[in-house]
Amino acid sequence: MYIARILEKEGVPFQTVEPSPGRINLVARLEGTKAKRPFLLNAHLDVVPAEREKWRHNPFGAVVEDGYLYGRGTLDMKQMAAMALGILVTLKREGTKPPRDLIVAFVADEEAGCGMGSAYLVARNPDWVDSEFGLTEGGGFVLPILGKTFVTVCVAEKGVLWVRLHASGKPGHASVPTPESATSLLVRTLGSLLNLPLPLALTPPMRAFFTTLGKKGQSPWQARAFIRAMLRTKGLERRLLPLTLKKGPDSHALAAMLRNTIALTRLEAGVKENVIPSSARADLDCRLLPGETSGPFLETLKACIPEEDREYVRFEVLQDQGASASPAESPLYRAIGKTIEHYLPESGPIPFLTPGFTDAHHYRKIGMTMYGFIPMEASSGTEFVRLIHGHDERISLKNVDFGATVLMALTKRILFEV
Repeated sequence: MYIARILEKEGVPFQTVEPSPGRINLVARLEGTKAKRPFLLNAHLDVVPAEREKWRHNPFGAVVEDGYLYGRGTLDMKQMAAMALGILVTLKREGTKPPRDLIVAFVADEEAGCGMGSAYLVARNPDWVDSEFGLTEGGGFVLPILGKTFVTVCVAEKGVLWVRLHASGKPGHASVPTPESATSLLVRTLGSLLNLPLPLALTPPMRAFFTTLGKKGQSPWQARAFIRAMLRTKGLERRLLPLTLKKGPDSHALAAMLRNTIALTRLEAGVKENVIPSSARADLDCRLLPGETSGPFLETLKACIPEEDREYVRFEVLQDQGASASPAESPLYRAIGKTIEHYLPESGPIPFLTPGFTDAHHYRKIGMTMYGFIPMEASSGTEFVRLIHGHDERISLKNVDFGATVLMALTKRILFEV
C-alpha cells in the first residue's frame, strides 16, 4: 500500500485492518503528550466508477493539464488524503510533541455506505480513532452570497434511506400488453413517488446558516431583512419556495438542504424486446433532514402504491442511516474561523448542512465533534458539487497548495492552542 510504504520510511506508526478483501483501513498516529484528547483527520480512499469514454483524460491516469490535476477522486476525496499524509510526515520530521495526538484515518468504504470503513472502525476498533475533534469532507469551499464571501463548515448531514421497489406481474408476449405487467405496476408507483410533494423545513443547521448570512452579509438592508424574515417559522414555505424554484445548481442544492428528497437512481427489467417481464425493480436514494426518521417517511412512500397494486408491489430497505450533526458553535469551529480569516481576510466561516453523507456520521456516534472542512480557495460551491462524481473531476494545483497550507496551519492551531 502506497501510504504504508511512506509511513514506514518516515517512522510513523500505523495499524491496518481489512474487514473484507481489498477493503483496507489504515490508521496512523503521531503521539503527543496526551494532555488533551486527540485530533482526527479522516479521508476515504475509495471512489465511484468512471465512464472512461466521457472523460477528457484517463480518469485514473492523474494527468496534469492547464494547472489542473484530472482524476476520479481528486475532489472526493484524495486531496484530503494527500494533505493529511503530508501534514503527518511534516510534523513527524519536525519532532514536535503537541498536547494532543494527531490521528489520520485512511478508510476504505465511504462510497458504499461506510460499513467496511469508518463504521467498522467505530464498532470494532474505536480506540484507534476516538478523538475530541475531527475533520473530513463536506465543506471548505467558497460560497459567494449577498455581497460577501463565506467558507462553508459542514456541521451536519442528511440521513440516507436507500430503498428498492419490487414489482411482480404477469409475463407474456409484448404484442399483447397488459396493465398488470411488472413494468406497468412499477411505472405507476414511480409516477406517484416522483411527484410526491415534500414540504420545506428549517432545521437548526440551516437556521444557523441563514442567521450567519443575516448578521454578516454585507448586503443591502433589504436582503438582510429578507433573511431575518425567513427565520420566522410562520410562512416559511412562502418565503423559501421562490429561492428553491429558481433554475440552476445553486437552487437545487438549496432545495435539498431544506426538504427531504427522493432520487431515482436505477431501473431494471426485462431480458428481450418482445417479452413482457414478470418482475421489475427500481432503486431510490432518499435523503432525510435532521430530526426526520425513516419509519414515517417509508410509510409515506408505501402510500404512493395504488391500492389495487399493493399485492404486487413492495419496498425493500437497502440502507437506513439517520442524519447527524455537531454543534455549530465549538472550539473547533472558532479555530476554523480564525484560520479562514487569516488566509482569506475578506471571508468568514458559515455553518452548513450537506445533502450528502460522509464518514462524520459514524465518528459522531462516539461523541466526536466532527466537521466537513477541506480548504478550497479557487473552487466555488457550484463547481465543486458539479465535478464530484461527474465527468472530468479535477482539482487545480493552486487549490492543492492552498489547501495543504491552510490545513497545516489549522492542524497546528488545534494541536497546540485549542
